[in-house]
Amino acid sequence: MPGSVLVSWPTERDVFIDNKRCGTTNAPFDVEIGRHDIDLGGPADYMPPTRKIIVRAVHSPLAPLRVTFTPVEGSSE
Repeated sequence: MPGSVLVSWPTERDVFIDNKRCGTTNAPFDVEIGRHDIDLGGPADYMPPTRKIIVRAVHSPLAPLRVTFTPVEGSSE
């Protein structure tokens, strides 16, 4: 049973879990339960560069694990 993750970013962008594209920002997507590394790929115009997350069964599409990346000052986002 997967959990659900929602990554916030100002625009739509690919999201990578453990170096594999898993979805896009601003929409929930399913992720296997457990520990994962999450990032937005290139360009690296966001902070932090990688987030460590723990996805649990309680993270549903109605109550996803919310992850926020912040644009780096001076980036185009």
